[in-house]
Amino acid sequence: MADKYLPYFLTLFFFILSAICWGLCVGATATGNIAVTAAMAMTTFLMINIAGISELGFTHYVQTYVPHGLPFWLVPLMFVIEILACSRSLSRLYSFVAK
Repeated sequence: MADKYLPYFLTLFFFILSAICWGLCVGATATGNIAVTAAMAMTTFLMINIAGISELGFTHYVQTYVPHGLPFWLVPLMFVIEILACSRSLSRLYSFVAK
């Protein structure tokens, strides 16, 4: 499974490495632009979620947000909490972009 995503992560690695090396020579880096880092972060976030959906199927992927053995009346609450946690990870993604 790692072989499937290795080219993407190697491309990101070498892009960031070459941008940093270019910035050492020239003085400005591509990763210093917030649009570039936001695009890389959002692409990675979408790729991870799409890979999860394609690997597990949509219904089972959504079921991973709610743990097994939970009382039925807690399922909607836990689903909302997990969706909020996912949106928290999106906000953390953009805070890392801004740094």
